[in-house]
Amino acid sequence: MKSSSPRIQKTSQVPAREWAWNFIPTVICAVLLLAGCSTPVAQTVSFNEADYKSYESVGGAVIHGHAFVRSDTGVKHGAAGVNIYLVPLTAYTEERAKIMESGKEPAAADPRLENYIKTTVGDWGGDYKFEGLPAGKYLLYCKIDWERQYPNSMRRAGSGEVYAVARAQVSGGEHKSVVITNPGRN
Repeated sequence: MKSSSPRIQKTSQVPAREWAWNFIPTVICAVLLLAGCSTPVAQTVSFNEADYKSYESVGGAVIHGHAFVRSDTGVKHGAAGVNIYLVPLTAYTEERAKIMESGKEPAAADPRLENYIKTTVGDWGGDYKFEGLPAGKYLLYCKIDWERQYPNSMRRAGSGEVYAVARAQVSGGEHKSVVITNPGRN
């Protein structure tokens, strides 16, 4: 007669050291992914429409130049095909610029700002041009992203997304050349 005792099934145990070597990289990757998903930063300065009145007319000033960023490995990434924005530089837009320069994403802008934004697209070399500007102070910015050149490369900064920011002041009829780039990397 056969015994009806339960069968004992052997399970494989993963040694603690091997488990840690598999688990730690997974946790590090998760933390890095979450760090890239930052919450947009709210502004403390309010939009003041009176600050923008002098920018409603057409003028004779021109701002042109080149836009690019450098990765932390020194590789230059141009603004070819990238939207480049120009807005009047006020206390409100200066705070937005500082948020971008800190590497963070500003919260959605006041919808009234849309009336004062001029946009162009960087040419194949990252060059741009804004014409018909009234005299005043301006903020120029764009967001440049890039992918790794070699998909299996584990090089640091193999891909990224960075704001390039510049400020300019023009008088009536002046033509000014301005480089838009990321802080401290031009």
